[in-house]
Amino acid sequence: LVAQVTMAKIGKAILVVIHERNLYLYNRAAIQKKFRCAPGQPRYPTPKGVWKIVQKVKNPVWHNPWAKWSMKMPAVIRSGRNNPLGTRALYLNAPGIRIHGVPPGENSSIGRAASHGCIRLNNANAIILFPLVSVGKPVYIVK
Repeated sequence: LVAQVTMAKIGKAILVVIHERNLYLYNRAAIQKKFRCAPGQPRYPTPKGVWKIVQKVKNPVWHNPWAKWSMKMPAVIRSGRNNPLGTRALYLNAPGIRIHGVPPGENSSIGRAASHGCIRLNNANAIILFPLVSVGKPVYIVK
């Protein structure tokens, strides 16, 4: 039998290893980049599974999901320095889940289980990652 998936067909993919709190960008079978990240808190876990990037947004606008944790926050936070999504966001097909930057005051969350399910990166790393992946690329999230 001939393999259907070959090295030539494997492109870029993201692997998030929750217990390591690392995000890896693979290009074929090689790690191209590694970033520390902040996955979801135990009460708001990052969903494990195989997902894909469905949208890329520069300077995203944050819309309140009206969850218990966000009830005292504004309905919308426009793009800018204090936006909870930082300046880059990769939207996944997992409902409400993104890989995104953080405002400067939240850099200390990186490396801890600190988000509400998203995968946080410091904003500089989110900016580096953003042009390296395209819509449709797979995102593997494992424990």
